[in-house]
Amino acid sequence: MVELLKINNLKKQYGDKIIFDNVSTEVSSGEVIAILGPSGAGKSIFLRAINLLDAPTDGQVLFESNELTNLHENDLNKLREKMGMVFQNFNLFPNLSVLENVKLAPVKVKGMSDKEASTLSQKLLDQVGLKDKYNVYPSSLSGGQQQRVAIARALAMAPDVMLFDEPTSALDPEMVGEVLSVMKSLADDGMTMLVVTHEMGFAREVADKIWFMADGGIQEIATPDVFFTSPRTQRAKEFLNKVL
Repeated sequence: MVELLKINNLKKQYGDKIIFDNVSTEVSSGEVIAILGPSGAGKSIFLRAINLLDAPTDGQVLFESNELTNLHENDLNKLREKMGMVFQNFNLFPNLSVLENVKLAPVKVKGMSDKEASTLSQKLLDQVGLKDKYNVYPSSLSGGQQQRVAIARALAMAPDVMLFDEPTSALDPEMVGEVLSVMKSLADDGMTMLVVTHEMGFAREVADKIWFMADGGIQEIATPDVFFTSPRTQRAKEFLNKVL
């Protein structure tokens, strides 16, 4: 497997408060990483630091052998196009139809023709199960449907890795499954994914590796089988006792 992402001694600090420190790890192409841990462990900030939406205080992030932490803004933005991001909140444009939301970035950023972008966007909306929703507006969709549009919008830029920041946390429980199903399908198709999640079943079934974050860093990296059955650290044992 080809190394896609490498993180060296990453640190994030706000004032005197250290969110995480000395985090080093890597991701190979096609891997699915589930980032687990208690609330307040800095998981979302860590994910945002990977694509420099939240600039790290110290350390390196290398993506496809490019050091993101040492790039000018224009070069950084070009590489960010290859890193799709899906947030807790859907951030769709309410005045644009579902199709227009998905095709906006390929047209504006990649210079794709409107016809080409429309064809691509329809294909992606079909892929996430929204074939009949091209021309409706976000306000008429359920939360689960809106999140699936957000996933299609990220995929429209043909990313090499997808970053998911608790993509189901804002959803009603009955809508969680439809989003996780789309994510599982992406994983099955070989998409490299980093997922901050509280969905233990998804992490156990779909992830190749678990990164367990707590107390200022990654405390444990393991396969799901090992992590869920015989965690190495006491902190992980305490966490699993509370969530399982």
